[in-house]
Amino acid sequence: MIRKQKFATKTVFSILFAGALVTSMQSRGQVNTHPQIAATGAEGFTTSLIVKNEAFRLYGEKNSSLRREVGEIENAARTFTDRFGAFGTLDIVVVENPMSLFLIDHSQYQPHFLPLLSYAALASANSDEDVFGNKDKNILSHEVCHKFMILLMEQKGLQNKTYAKPRYGHTELPDWFDEIAAISCESEAMKKKRLSDFYAKGNADSLLPIAEFLSVEHPSLKVMEKQLSQLVAKAKANVNASGFAMEVMEINEEKSEEFITEYYVQALLFDRFIEASLGEGAVKELVELLAQQRSVEAWLVNKLALDSIEDVDSAFKKFVSETYAIHKNSV
Repeated sequence: MIRKQKFATKTVFSILFAGALVTSMQSRGQVNTHPQIAATGAEGFTTSLIVKNEAFRLYGEKNSSLRREVGEIENAARTFTDRFGAFGTLDIVVVENPMSLFLIDHSQYQPHFLPLLSYAALASANSDEDVFGNKDKNILSHEVCHKFMILLMEQKGLQNKTYAKPRYGHTELPDWFDEIAAISCESEAMKKKRLSDFYAKGNADSLLPIAEFLSVEHPSLKVMEKQLSQLVAKAKANVNASGFAMEVMEINEEKSEEFITEYYVQALLFDRFIEASLGEGAVKELVELLAQQRSVEAWLVNKLALDSIEDVDSAFKKFVSETYAIHKNSV
């Protein structure tokens, strides 16, 4: 999506995983002078504060029904705080029209605010009603926890940086840890489905070696980069008289390369391996370790009382195989 402005171009890429809006890229441009009000031609939208607590401030449009969104975010905030720690306050702006994403006045919100389409808006724009109608697929919970992690790590002194290419979550964190945080906030039904889908066609041998997993870039980024230049060119060619073009880059996790799906599953399984092996408090130790940018490999080898990262990999694969056996017996 592109909006051309006099002094800057603001590009918002709405990226869909399994048909769901998950993130936006924004670069600074001109801002509106009237707080929380923007216009699209003759019509405008206004946001107002709907919910305010220690974890988040949620803004929505008049007459929007955001009960599901509020419930998901509240649950996600509790889960994240319990597992990773308190993180400050996140501004979340939920709109009903994709074009409104362009017109949000960034200056009115925290630097890492999260702009999103409501579930109702996403459902109306997608032919697969199950993607957004199924409340077990709590996609918003996943996304807000990426933002919670940014706030938490910046609070601990690890600053998020700006890069020319797309990034997931906190730019200075390894992608696997960002995904552990986001997947932690998903429903148990959604996590169970991830594992069931994986075990139906995969096993421990299909996962990345731990040394590679700890350093590999999120595989979806490669898919995004491949499509990025084509998306921008298409949007520029289709800009209308008002200076707008809307293009959606869709990366469907279920239809894309298998390694993308397995990356999420490996993050989930690795999280469970750490907790099963080292206890519930281990993930908070990892937060402190990563905030100081210390070696995760060395920490794992030491905490697990093993000799090498290869031994850690063997222990992890053994855990995955045992988890599969439990899953198979429960089906």
